[in-house]
Amino acid sequence: FFLFLQKLCESGDLNASLTSQQFEEQSMFGEAGDGLSNLPSPFAYLLTIHLKEGRNLVIRDRCGTSDPYVKFKLNGKTLYKSKVIYKNLNPVWDEIVVLPIQSLDQKLRVKVYDRDLTTSDFMGSAFVVLRDLELNRTTEHILKLEDPNSLEEDMGVIVLNLSLVVKQGDFKRHRWSSRKRLSASKSSLIRN
Repeated sequence: FFLFLQKLCESGDLNASLTSQQFEEQSMFGEAGDGLSNLPSPFAYLLTIHLKEGRNLVIRDRCGTSDPYVKFKLNGKTLYKSKVIYKNLNPVWDEIVVLPIQSLDQKLRVKVYDRDLTTSDFMGSAFVVLRDLELNRTTEHILKLEDPNSLEEDMGVIVLNLSLVVKQGDFKRHRWSSRKRLSASKSSLIRN
């Protein structure tokens, strides 16, 4: 399997039609006789989010506008919060964030709020199924905001680009252990 991945990387063509699900299946099963199928996958993913804009967002302030910001959540935990765009129902954020992802069996929740002095008002949410993203391909998503507790049918949309890439495990740990060994060998040379 690692030879397969190395060949793809060297050719510069991690096929855009290879979905993240297909990649995980290949990494789980490995190639026949390679002994990798029993090992846990050392790969993690990096999800690049380019929060571009909102369109026709709902009014939440008495003055007929809103002060929207966006939160990105996985498993209920907020991973990123955008800046607030004041008095704008068609905000342009143009913010990029890269998030480490361990599992693709999750939904990226996109929640939009109106910033107020006391509390933030909910303006709608949407989600993206991570497993449906294609590896090494940037795709634009126009997410229709919804709120089951609201009578408003059109709550606007959030426009973002998403890109998912595979990243091999934690390299820092490997560098640290190499340095440690180097330090130990230097100290043994000094003693001798």
